[in-house]
Amino acid sequence: MMAVIYIYIAFYSGTWGPINWVYMGEIFPTRIRDYGMAISVMLIWVCNFVVSKQTPIIVLKIGWKTWMIFGAFNAAAFVFSLFLPETRGVSLENMDILFKAVDETKRQKDIEDRIGVVSEVVPRESTAASEAKSPTLDTKELS
Repeated sequence: MMAVIYIYIAFYSGTWGPINWVYMGEIFPTRIRDYGMAISVMLIWVCNFVVSKQTPIIVLKIGWKTWMIFGAFNAAAFVFSLFLPETRGVSLENMDILFKAVDETKRQKDIEDRIGVVSEVVPRESTAASEAKSPTLDTKELS
């Protein structure tokens, strides 16, 4: 039984375990990030407490089938992760647009109302294009 526990911990700690910490740190827009992180961390620790307290009882009651339950939860987590949007390259301010909590035009109107400046939404340039346009400082000019 201990070998199965160690195998489960080894695979879970290297795969699904840290993902929720990283993902919850990225998905909340800055205006609600504190509250979102607080609720998420609380939920993670409550779930960890429940699993830690109930696993020995479940192992005594149903034995090896406990690991089938954990495997089913991991399979469900995998399927769930397939439906999550990619957050790479999206700023924290635009997370609610990514998750469709607010429309981009409404966001732009809110910004204009708050700061009183009308601006256009300009697509970001690629890194290579912006580096080509930025002047470089030559060390010979400093002498």
